[in-house]
Amino acid sequence: MSPEYEGVDRRQHKRIRVNFIASYEIREPWGLRANIGNKEIYTRMYDLSQGGTAISSLYDIPLSSVLLIKFVLINLEAYKTLNRSSSLTVEGRVVYNNVIERNERRLGICFREMDDGDREFISGFVKRQSAYNEIS
Repeated sequence: MSPEYEGVDRRQHKRIRVNFIASYEIREPWGLRANIGNKEIYTRMYDLSQGGTAISSLYDIPLSSVLLIKFVLINLEAYKTLNRSSSLTVEGRVVYNNVIERNERRLGICFREMDDGDREFISGFVKRQSAYNEIS
């Protein structure tokens, strides 16, 4: 959320600020995918919740476009278990697109269909991290 925003936060899920490297591929619309190319584009992930994320993009991706986003989460508290990290691939729809610098945009992504295990891993990660970097 930008510092100027003074309204009510209507998000369904708690979000945390992050600074991860992720990648995305454009799935829809086909014309945009053909124009940009069928390639993996590396990006920065700004925040994360069970319901979505915000990422950077050098491309002006229209609202309602569908992206396939890939990222890794590490649960540092799970050093005694096998489920310490998870490589996630999640489909999402672009719900906002704002210019943040000359050639860079911030895309708001609402996750679409997601594996239940991935949803639980994200939810647990957000809960554990929210005490450290809560966003008001």
